[in-house]
Amino acid sequence: MSLQDAIAIFGVLTTIITIVYMLGQQSQKIAQSAKDLDALFDNVRLNNERLSDLEKAFIRTEQRVTFLEDRVYGDETIARVRER
Repeated sequence: MSLQDAIAIFGVLTTIITIVYMLGQQSQKIAQSAKDLDALFDNVRLNNERLSDLEKAFIRTEQRVTFLEDRVYGDETIARVRER
């Protein structure tokens, strides 16, 4: 084996090792991005649940206010106020 063959083999091995290293680095970046996205979607899901709870609380409060208006003012007065 000549020196040129040894240099060529060394160059091919270096290229293969470099490609494997770059693929490993890219895989790590993708894994980190997946973890970040999972955390983001967990936050979105949590905020969506909180918003849903707030919506339910708002609806219950609105129903309570309507009930109290009906008891305080009477049905006819409320009907006239709501027409305006």
